[in-house]
Amino acid sequence: LPIYETSCKYSGPVCILHGTNDKIVPLDYSHKYHESYPSCELHTLEGESHFMTKDKAQITTLITSFLTKILLDKQQ
Repeated sequence: LPIYETSCKYSGPVCILHGTNDKIVPLDYSHKYHESYPSCELHTLEGESHFMTKDKAQITTLITSFLTKILLDKQQ
């Protein structure tokens, strides 16, 4: 499937979180997605696995900050 070619057509904001210990999806995939989206944040989370269960506070902060920024941008 042409996943990168399809996904790059999306022009909205994107936030990618990827654990450095992810054994299911290679980190290179997130880097490639990061390059294909025009408005994208990539956060690599040290020591996290695919399921991201270690530092829930950091993950919550990253997601909340991203969503807050998106909502504030839409209001302006």
